[in-house]
Amino acid sequence: MNSTGMVINSIKGKKVLKIEENQRFNHVVEGVYRFLANPIKKNIKHIEISVIIKDVLRDKLQRGKMLQNSEIARHIREFQEKNEKEMIKCPNKM
Repeated sequence: MNSTGMVINSIKGKKVLKIEENQRFNHVVEGVYRFLANPIKKNIKHIEISVIIKDVLRDKLQRGKMLQNSEIARHIREFQEKNEKEMIKCPNKM
């Protein structure tokens, strides 16, 4: 399964976007400190898949269209805010 375009958690708990993958490594960005021009390589053993990103961003990645760092950062920020609100509503999930 090609999971390019998914938000993943690093072992340090940071949310990042997978932009490329191979058998051992994923190249990831987060749009604020790690940009598309300089993705970081993460070992697949050190990450876990979290959720599929918005269809618009996933489609852009898969079609090779131009993607903005600000789009990535905004999506990850919205995802984190949404999860924080859900955790407040359901404190037993902690």
